[in-house]
Amino acid sequence: MNQKKARKTKWLLTRNWPDMPEKFRPIIDKLMTAGIIQGDGSDATGNGDIINLTHEQVRTLVFIYRGGGFDRKLQAVGMETAV
Repeated sequence: MNQKKARKTKWLLTRNWPDMPEKFRPIIDKLMTAGIIQGDGSDATGNGDIINLTHEQVRTLVFIYRGGGFDRKLQAVGMETAV
């Protein structure tokens, strides 16, 4: 039986995200803007913080977002919810 190896790609992300697939960018940006996920604090303005995520972590965050798991926090900070 062949087993697929899990992708262990790590992305050091900033808001320009050259390595992240385009379809994930708006959601991760929204989660960062809402303060749900945070970078390393390297940018005092908060716009260019580095965040180190694997492909699996990004996918998990996207699944949770699309399922409404972050809606209360998004609503609390005045942002549009997913569901």
